[in-house]
Amino acid sequence: MNGVFQCPPNYQRLLYAEETKYSNGESSLFLINSRENKVIDAQEKFISIKTKFLKSFNKLKWMKENFSL
Repeated sequence: MNGVFQCPPNYQRLLYAEETKYSNGESSLFLINSRENKVIDAQEKFISIKTKFLKSFNKLKWMKENFSL
């Protein structure tokens, strides 16, 4: 979880492959747009999950510090 906008590399590969197919005349802008939307959705999901993790981690850390004997 180094970068904020990390995306699963497979989505990036699919987008790159679709752009390559388009440049060869074997694809359409609709398919490229669809792949781009999947990349954006994956980025949003990653940010959401990372935020939930960090909230939980900080809550546990706070509880540990405040309730330790």
